[in-house]
Amino acid sequence: MPSLFKNRFDLICAPEHDYDKATENNTYTFKGSLAKVIDIVPDSDVGLIAIGGSNNHYEFSNEEIYKQIQFIINLHKKNKWYIYNSRRTPEVLTNKLHALASNSVDFIDTDNKSSPNLSDTMGKASIKIVTPDSVNLVFESLSSQGSTYLLHLNPIKENSTLIGHDASVNTVKFSPSNNFGSSWRSPDLLVKKSY
Repeated sequence: MPSLFKNRFDLICAPEHDYDKATENNTYTFKGSLAKVIDIVPDSDVGLIAIGGSNNHYEFSNEEIYKQIQFIINLHKKNKWYIYNSRRTPEVLTNKLHALASNSVDFIDTDNKSSPNLSDTMGKASIKIVTPDSVNLVFESLSSQGSTYLLHLNPIKENSTLIGHDASVNTVKFSPSNNFGSSWRSPDLLVKKSY
């Protein structure tokens, strides 16, 4: 987004979170980020979990995230789950997620360059569960068919640009059938329009 000479453009389309004050007459804003649309029918037996990492907007609790992932994998039986980490995922959580690998769970480490492409897997997955710390990841997931869910992360401070914490995103809580302890919080469901 240009920061200088905005008046030299006929039209500017920019993410709302890039503006902390009023926009110019030639500027239109949108929530989130632009993402490539993946318009293929997903496989009902494939699920995706994509994890971000430490950031300035959310408390990133390795243990809480791991418990949510365990719960989701046990709740939604799929022939294949793909779990992706990111450059920001703490090593402790990466190691725990790697230990979940089995016949029905593939852990894909971003350091492994020969791993399946996240975008390709996102297009195949009928259910996608992502952390809300990456606006791009959330909107890429929303731009493909299937359902998108957000793992629960507590915001460090209330901010209208946080995904899942503003009035434009509907969230629903559900409770685990297993007792993970009193500090466990269930994932937020991001309600998505179906194609």
